[in-house]
Amino acid sequence: MNSESQASTDGSSSGTGGSASGSSSSINDNTPLWKYVKKVEKLGDGGGNMRFECNFCKQVYNGSYYRVKAHFLRISGQGIKGCSKVTSDNIAEMKRLVEEEELRLKNSIPKQVPLPKTITKSSDTSIESMGVQSFEPRKKRATSTRETALEKSFNVAAQNQLHCEIARMFYSDGLPFNLAKNPYYVSSYTFAASHNISGYIPPNYNMLRTSLLQQERTNIEKLLEPIKSTWREKDLSIVCDGWTDAQRRPLINFLAVTEWTDDVACIENFILNHSMRLAIFNEFVNLKMLAVAETRFASVIVMLGRFKQIKRGLQNMVISDKWASYREDDVGKHNL
Repeated sequence: MNSESQASTDGSSSGTGGSASGSSSSINDNTPLWKYVKKVEKLGDGGGNMRFECNFCKQVYNGSYYRVKAHFLRISGQGIKGCSKVTSDNIAEMKRLVEEEELRLKNSIPKQVPLPKTITKSSDTSIESMGVQSFEPRKKRATSTRETALEKSFNVAAQNQLHCEIARMFYSDGLPFNLAKNPYYVSSYTFAASHNISGYIPPNYNMLRTSLLQQERTNIEKLLEPIKSTWREKDLSIVCDGWTDAQRRPLINFLAVTEWTDDVACIENFILNHSMRLAIFNEFVNLKMLAVAETRFASVIVMLGRFKQIKRGLQNMVISDKWASYREDDVGKHNL
């Protein structure tokens, strides 16, 4: 038996060939003309480029389905010459298949549902719809005219249309309604409304995940630079810890990490462990002195922050006359 498949009367492959041959299993409705060639081998790792042999002229070509279509329908400018063996009946049949394919693809595209139209009715229109005439037709018509002019001045129809478009964006993709509370959500539309940007197209999928994301990250890092520059001086680092809760919702904890200073604990114990020292402290400082709690989140950071707030009060306390005359403890203890 000849290993090469022979072309049937309609040009489709009737042989068995290899795994790259034009079998019916490799043909789909989007590419109906593949059945008129024999696929020899796939070219490259991705894409739809193939080495194929025409079942009519037996010529071997490289290319995608578009070249197959250009070869049979004799379309110029596609980098492939038209088939000289295909008949007019074959071309008519191929055109019919291509047209059916294009029509099916066109019908498969989701149709955009029209937005609801806002219909504004005047008072006498609603009255006449019920079969009752207005007692003051001139006044009603004047009111209707004023309402129409007011609506035009504020462009009510366009605003209602935009509201419907924004609402549909939320509903169609399941966006959380809390997004409407985002200040950047409001500022984006405010900026667009206050600037005449004709022909503006919103950023697409690739821009949001590549260039715009990198641009925003660079901007955030620039804003954080003054804070990062103090880390070496303050001995403070910001770390994050990612985990999930029982409902598998992602959570990220941001922690401030720093070394503990033993002198802070000594000052705290020295003042809080004696009523007289604490009384003098309360005269100079309005804030309470905090103690480290093991269960409190970032208690070390909180306590150091409190000492920074009461630093001036502690300095005034130890240089005051009351502290100098205090003789409860010896000199070495009360002179810090």
